[in-house]
Amino acid sequence: MKTALLALLSAVLLAAPGSAADLSALAAAAADRSPEATQAQAQGREARAGLSEARAGRLPRLSATSAFLRGNDPVYVFGSLLQQRSFGAQNFAVDALNHPADYNDIKTSLNAGVPLFTGFAISRAVEAGKLGVRQAGLGEDAARQGARWQAVDDALRVLLDTETLSSLDARIASAESELAEADRLKARGLVLGSDFYAAQAVLGSLRAWRLQVQGDLDARRAELSVLTGVPAEDLSVSGVLANAPYDVAASTALVAGALAARPDLALAQVGVSQAELARRQADASVLPTVMAFGSLETNTKDFTDNPWSRLFGVQASLAFGDPGYPARRARARAAQQAAEASRLGAERRILAQVAQARVGYEAALGMLPDLSDTVARARRSLVLFRPLYREGRQSVLEVLRAEEGLAQAQAAYAQALFGLHDGYARLLAAQGRLDAAGVAEIQRHLETSR
Repeated sequence: MKTALLALLSAVLLAAPGSAADLSALAAAAADRSPEATQAQAQGREARAGLSEARAGRLPRLSATSAFLRGNDPVYVFGSLLQQRSFGAQNFAVDALNHPADYNDIKTSLNAGVPLFTGFAISRAVEAGKLGVRQAGLGEDAARQGARWQAVDDALRVLLDTETLSSLDARIASAESELAEADRLKARGLVLGSDFYAAQAVLGSLRAWRLQVQGDLDARRAELSVLTGVPAEDLSVSGVLANAPYDVAASTALVAGALAARPDLALAQVGVSQAELARRQADASVLPTVMAFGSLETNTKDFTDNPWSRLFGVQASLAFGDPGYPARRARARAAQQAAEASRLGAERRILAQVAQARVGYEAALGMLPDLSDTVARARRSLVLFRPLYREGRQSVLEVLRAEEGLAQAQAAYAQALFGLHDGYARLLAAQGRLDAAGVAEIQRHLETSR
């Protein structure tokens, strides 16, 4: 119910025309639309049905059979007469015994069987069903976290490209104004033509850079549209990238959290448990099976009389000399070893991902002070160049290079801010903690205004 309400709220927020969606709404929409999550939900229903089926294996099984028989086989006729309780002295005639006429028998039976011991097959089938239910739940969690991560990463890249475009638009507009003034001065012979054309080349590179960023922004919006179902042309993300560091735990705590929370590692452990269960069942495949059974049967010739008989008993079955048993055990043991190796590989990948995500986050955090100073210096340089250029003491080319330098500094700073937030999202994903609360935490660190 809570998930349905969240999905409805996300749909309302995302559908509002002209409104910007926050990370929580985008991530929730992406998680709800994830085909992998839908597949895992169906697998969960399948696993729960399989668990119910396995538990039902302990219950008695009832069956009914009915057959019409006709023939003159001496043993069949003799037995049918006895079962129908219609055998008489006349049936002892030697000729009648050796050459009976065709005889009808309508046989109806109700049969019941109760497993008493199945070599642990039923109990292990129940255990396997429980593992299947857990596997499906973990698969859905992993799919939802993967969809959230993709939506958050795309949304942050939209903010990055939007910030970069805004910076480039300002620098391009300023450069165009300066080149327009330089063009007037060039006509009066106050600006060298070579410097003017070189400055135009700088402006052209800024425009080309803007086109590249716009293309990347359009691609990110298109991808986010596929994830969330919102038309790309209506898609915008609320907030801006802010210099707001996160509270990151120590490395040991991050590793411990990842080992405890990552759904893919838990899935690998489920695989180990399933392989161990299959190995134990392979070891027990030579054990006997014991079943209690009962049967009620009626036999009649023409339904004028319906005598019935009963039969009860216990049946044991034991396979001797199973030639496939050694190979079956060896195969199950090899499968268990492979599952354990796969779990170890998943653990090592997770440790590496946590370490890489932490390094990336800390690198972005460490670069921010220097890049902030670089932006301030580049802006100061541009401010100082402009009057010198107007006084004829600097070339317009140097002014355009200062514009380009400021654009590059601002883009590098925005990239570091993106690395701060995206790195933290990556760190949460590496720990298996990129849930709704984790996304909301990132949203709180994004300023809504400068």
